[in-house]
Amino acid sequence: MTAGISDEELKRRLLELIRRDPEFRRIVAAELGMLEILERLEVHDKRFEELLEELRRMRVEFEKRFQAVQEEIRALRDETRRIWEEIKRIWKEVGKMREEIGGTRKEVRRVWEEIGGLKSETGNLREEVKSLQDMISDMQGRVRSLEGALRGYLILSVLSPKAPTASSL
Repeated sequence: MTAGISDEELKRRLLELIRRDPEFRRIVAAELGMLEILERLEVHDKRFEELLEELRRMRVEFEKRFQAVQEEIRALRDETRRIWEEIKRIWKEVGKMREEIGGTRKEVRRVWEEIGGLKSETGNLREEVKSLQDMISDMQGRVRSLEGALRGYLILSVLSPKAPTASSL
């Protein structure tokens, strides 16, 4: 007991003073050899606060970059979707072209068949023309032969008055 205050009361008041008064707290800590530890803790607290602030700045920067990455991903997805739509459209066009090519092939086959038929007909016509030319040539030969016979007959009838007439033949 000290000057009318009990030890328990003194302890309670000292603890209350330590809790309330930072300057008194430092004096007590210095007396207990803890001032250096407290100063180091304050330095660590300050450094810890600086690190927290740096971490907050980094988090803000990270969130900005993350948003940018998300926007880029969204843009890439949109572009990919547009590309796939274009690919689908192209494949539809390819399908239409295949159908057109199939139709064109059928048409080309039909044309070649017609050409084959025309070649056959042309060959037949050539044979007929050749046959007609041969007939014309044969007829021309006969006509010449008849012309020669008629000339000979005319010459004979002019030279010989008693030659047979056409009515006597």
